Amino acid sequence: MNYRTVSTKYLKTTTEQELKVEVYYSKGGANYLAGGIIQRGYWLSVQPVSRSVSNGLRSESFTLGSGLKYFLKETRADRRGGKTEREAVKLAAAREQLLIKEVCLREKLELAA
Repeated sequence: MNYRTVSTKYLKTTTEQELKVEVYYSKGGANYLAGGIIQRGYWLSVQPVSRSVSNGLRSESFTLGSGLKYFLKETRADRRGGKTEREAVKLAAAREQLLIKEVCLREKLELAA
């Protein structure tokens, strides 16, 4: 597994899509799709998704390349609930609204009231 989710929440929009806001730890490494290297550490991601339930099975779909992610904090080790993770969650809270606004502009979405 290349990443571990720290927290996830879904925000309703005025369309059938929702915004998935996720803080996660990534082991990092080569990015063969876009080229370059992904840094090891904590990331904040905001992405439009569609969720559905059919015959008791839940599914989530998204469009490749939609949404944004922001690097929060570098770390050498993955310690659940450690100091670096707590700092990353605080940084995510400070940066979250900016990313949400940018994704809404790019994807022509509006948050539900």
